[in-house]
Amino acid sequence: MALFYIEWSMKYLVKGEGEAVVLLHGWGADKEAMAPLTEALSSEYTVIAPDLYGFGESPITRVMALEDYAEGIIGILNKEGFSRAAVIGHSFGGRVGIRLAVRHREMVSGLVLVDAAGLKPRPGVKRALRRLGNAFGKATHLYKPKGSADYEHSSGYLRGTFLNVIHDFQEGECPLIRCPTLLIWGRKDRDTPPYMARRMRRLIHGSRLVWIRDGGHFSYLDESTRVALLIKEFLAE
Repeated sequence: MALFYIEWSMKYLVKGEGEAVVLLHGWGADKEAMAPLTEALSSEYTVIAPDLYGFGESPITRVMALEDYAEGIIGILNKEGFSRAAVIGHSFGGRVGIRLAVRHREMVSGLVLVDAAGLKPRPGVKRALRRLGNAFGKATHLYKPKGSADYEHSSGYLRGTFLNVIHDFQEGECPLIRCPTLLIWGRKDRDTPPYMARRMRRLIHGSRLVWIRDGGHFSYLDESTRVALLIKEFLAE
């Protein structure tokens, strides 16, 4: 039976029994996006799946930073009576997972990063052209500068939060992670490309990287059965 709670205005689902596993969704998604993993893991663990601030049914009442999301998760764990939990983060949820594993390491027993964000992107032609176009538009007032799709689809406090988050690069944090870490990545991921996975593996000491050959940015949905099995094997270790 799944139960729903609200902690610090963050709504979350609790399902199953056993050691705690926290599922963190990506930007623009909600806890329902993690449903395949919730179902697969709740037979053996207590799965906690929140709507992160600004998504799903969790409101956002001010411009936030990455630390605010991490503190919200700590608040949930404290309320549920868990002193430690394994954390699984997809994309933006991976950013939150990294922050938790570094600044609240005593509470993170293991970390799974699925197509995770957090590293500074390589300079690319597309990004350079957009930057030049925005500079021209701003200077000439011929058109309004545009941001990424995630930025354009955000509004209100979430836009400011998005800017805080994407400029919070975590290259310096990754080497400080001490818990066992598994990276799961789609080889066809275009949002957090494979070079980020390889760089993250080098930065996180002792981490292991598993490729999902035909997976994209949502590799845990592209091959949900295999990804769930990989996570179960990792947690059992």
